[in-house]
Amino acid sequence: MMEQISLNISQKLLLAGMILACLGPYVGYFSFLCVALSVFSCKVEPREYMVLCIVSSILILCAVHSLFVYSNFDLLSFIVALVTFSILLLVSSSSLMLISRKVIVVVSITVPIAFVIAIIQTLGLYPLEFRGNEVLGLMRFTFLFAEPSHYSLVLALCSLIAIISPTHPLIRCLLFVGLILTWSLSGFCIFILGYIGYKFYTRGILKSFFISMLLCVVLLYLWFFWLQNSTFWLASKIESIIDLYSGNNIGASSAMLRYNSIILGPYFLIRNISFGNEWVSLLGMGFGNVSEWVQNYYRLNYALPEITDANNIISNVLISNGLVGLICYFFACTHYAGFNLNKVFISIMMLVILSLFSGYAFGSFAVLTLLLTRIYILLVINDDNSIKH
Repeated sequence: MMEQISLNISQKLLLAGMILACLGPYVGYFSFLCVALSVFSCKVEPREYMVLCIVSSILILCAVHSLFVYSNFDLLSFIVALVTFSILLLVSSSSLMLISRKVIVVVSITVPIAFVIAIIQTLGLYPLEFRGNEVLGLMRFTFLFAEPSHYSLVLALCSLIAIISPTHPLIRCLLFVGLILTWSLSGFCIFILGYIGYKFYTRGILKSFFISMLLCVVLLYLWFFWLQNSTFWLASKIESIIDLYSGNNIGASSAMLRYNSIILGPYFLIRNISFGNEWVSLLGMGFGNVSEWVQNYYRLNYALPEITDANNIISNVLISNGLVGLICYFFACTHYAGFNLNKVFISIMMLVILSLFSGYAFGSFAVLTLLLTRIYILLVINDDNSIKH
């Protein structure tokens, strides 16, 4: 048994903010405020404030540039981004590790509640807006989030934390069951890729390679001998991905949006450089112009003007803050790893993986997923075979 360590006011605020963020978007602003207060109420070294001032100055430069080049500027979005950068730079990794177990316990408790909510949704009695569909006669788990994929990201990251740290089997079971019943490929991929990355980092590349190959063989077997001609939900998801890469028109499907979200950022850079707008590539379009640019992209290329979200963290940052902003974002998300290249690499790798399935670069949900990712990475990079399974 580990001795209980009392939390100071900053750590209590951080815990409250993380828990509130786990409860969905309806309390998102309160969670964001709590986490922000936690980092500004703790003792921080002058060097860290100096780094924050440099990053903030760069963000202000990006904002001023966009204000001169474009007429639209969203002050609230800029403030949210600035606070997000502040949280990522100033939050204490030791505080995160202290509260990590409490956070995953709370998330595991949400799973039975999500089951009740799914039953209510299946009966058509749920009053709140959500996007989902039935699988095996039951609505996919959303808890209080807008759609299953959002909830699945939280469950996947908490499941990774639970599986590589001493955790009660019941908590692990609840998290895994909740993740499965979201029926979200986003959550499944985050968990599988995160676990493979953990094995590669801690158990050797050769062994992990064979485990990965075995997993691929099992998945291919399931596809060709069970799912391919099935009407099961997962089959239609995989079929849409295959159709996409075959060049077929599949409309505004999740596969199409995920694919385009990856290429939006590079497309933005190449297009601006080819038109001689190097400063826009470096400093971005600023806040308030991203949605319009994304909308124009989908309208011109797919005749789908209703899509306005980048749906990818990296693309989102690239369009709003350019290459300079993306470098600052990478730094904010990886600075806790120090100058160890292996640790920086796995941090960037997880950020790229998270970006494939989330477009939230700023705000409460971004802070939640990025801090949960940091907890996972801290557990991985500090694993010296002393973590018991």
